[in-house]
Amino acid sequence: MIAGHGPCSYVFQRLLKLRPTNIVFLFAASYLPDFFDKTIALVFHMTGRGYFHSLTVMFSLYALTYIAASKFRPDYREFVHLGAIYYALHLIFDFPDLKIIFWPYLGPIQRTGHFAPLEHLNNYYILWQHPGMLSAEIMFITIFIILKMKDSKPAKRIFNETICDETD
Repeated sequence: MIAGHGPCSYVFQRLLKLRPTNIVFLFAASYLPDFFDKTIALVFHMTGRGYFHSLTVMFSLYALTYIAASKFRPDYREFVHLGAIYYALHLIFDFPDLKIIFWPYLGPIQRTGHFAPLEHLNNYYILWQHPGMLSAEIMFITIFIILKMKDSKPAKRIFNETICDETD
């Protein structure tokens, strides 16, 4: 999944009735593994799914941010939990190789020749090498747009006007 992580997290936030968060926080937390791993991949010629796609890094980041929040901003602990949920959803929908998800316990992450983002996007979106994931991504983006439109003020106003017209 490439573009669907944020919409996927938003849909699950709504389904699980989690506390609504700032949309920027939601997208940042759900794309965090890609932000770091893609940057590392470009600089050090590693796979686009590397260390930050492992449970070891996820739980380490969770523990560090929870300890910091507890010490300095106890009211932010709920956001730490939500961030961990969005991060975990990213890992679930990326479905990385077991050697990556359980790094370092199953061995080192292999280096690749070169990470080419444009080639990766071409293989994913144009050549449709992963049609199931592409379909899930389209579904989550569509549901996200519908939910955001439903929650928008103009949509609520139209809904309220329609209900009022029927009762008069």
